Amino acid sequence: MIKYSIIIPVYQCEKYLESCVHSVLNQLNTDFEILLIDDGSSDGSAELADELASQNERIRVFHQQNSGAASARNRGIKESRGKYLLFFDADDSIEDKLFKNIDEIINEKERELIVFGVNFDYYRNDCMERSEVLSCAHKGEYSVEQVMKEFENFFWDNSLSGTWNKVFSRKIIRENNLQFQEGMIIYEDLNFVLSYLQHIKEIFFINQSFYHYRNELDNNRFSDRVSDLIRLRENNSHLLFTQLKLGEQYKNENKQFLKVSENLYLTFLRQNIMVNHYSVSEMKVLLPEYCSENQFKQLMQQGNELTDDNKKILGQIRQGDFNKLYWVFKKRKIISGTKKKIKKIINMTGMKKFR
Repeated sequence: MIKYSIIIPVYQCEKYLESCVHSVLNQLNTDFEILLIDDGSSDGSAELADELASQNERIRVFHQQNSGAASARNRGIKESRGKYLLFFDADDSIEDKLFKNIDEIINEKERELIVFGVNFDYYRNDCMERSEVLSCAHKGEYSVEQVMKEFENFFWDNSLSGTWNKVFSRKIIRENNLQFQEGMIIYEDLNFVLSYLQHIKEIFFINQSFYHYRNELDNNRFSDRVSDLIRLRENNSHLLFTQLKLGEQYKNENKQFLKVSENLYLTFLRQNIMVNHYSVSEMKVLLPEYCSENQFKQLMQQGNELTDDNKKILGQIRQGDFNKLYWVFKKRKIISGTKKKIKKIINMTGMKKFR
C-alpha cells in the first residue's frame, strides 16, 4: 500500500500549481502519490496537471465539472490509495523535510491524526511582504478529551481549523464515510476536522512549521464568502450541527469548545455586517433571524461566555436597538476604510508598512 496520498484540488491555479507539485516531489520519502483533481479549470491548469502527470508516474489527474473544493477533495478521497491522506491547496507549498518528520512519528506507532505548524506568507503583486509562523503551542500526543478541555488554546493557534496542516488516516475516513460538506462557503475544513475528531482518541502535535499558506493581500475572497447572510446562515447550520454533535460526545469537557462555537457564530455575523451596507430597517429584519437559529439557541442555553463585543451585539439585537448598532458599525467601517487608504498610499510610495 502507498504510504501517503496528497489530494490537491486544481482550479484556476496555473500560476502556482507546478511549484506546489514540485514541493511534494522534492520530499526525501518517495512513498506517495499526488492526486490532482481538476475542478473544471479554464485557465490552463487542467492541461498543466496532465503534463505534470505525464512526467511522473506518482501523479494522477482526475477531471470533473466545476463543483467546488469540497467536491474535489471528496473525489480525491474516493480515488486515493494511500494509508494516510493529506489535503493541500494548489497555490501553497511544503518544506522538503515534512514527510521525513512525519515518518519518524508514524514509525513509532500508527497515528490517527498528526498536526503540524504553518507559515502564513502574505503577498502583494507577487512579492512577499511578510511571513507569520503559527506553530502548535502544544507538542506530542494528546487525547481528544484533553483537546476538548483546552479547545480555545488549540483553536486560536490554528491547530484545528485547517486540513492542509494535518495527516489523516484513510481507514478512519473510509470506515466512517467522512466527507467534506459540499456547498459550505467558509470553514468547511473545520467542519471536516470536527467530524473526524468524533471517531478518534488521540492527536499528535508537531510544533514546527512545514506548510506555506499563500495569502494574497489584495484578494477579497474572504469578504465575498461572508457577504451573503442567507448563505452564511446555511453554512453555519452545518458547522453548528457538527459542533453540537462533538460537544455532546464530550459533554463533561466541552465548556471551552462550546464557547468557541457560539463566539464564532457571532463573529461571522460581525464580519457580514462589516462588508455590507445594511440600513437600519434591513438590520431589523435580517439580524434577529440570523440569531434565531435553533442550533445557536442550543449553544446559548449551555450558559457559555461570549466575548464583550459579541455580548454587546447580541444584546443590541435582542433589545431591538438597531439605530445604535448601525452607528457602531458605521464608525468601524470609517476607521477600517481610513486604515486601508493609508496602507495603500504607503505601499505605493514604498514607505515602511503601516500597522
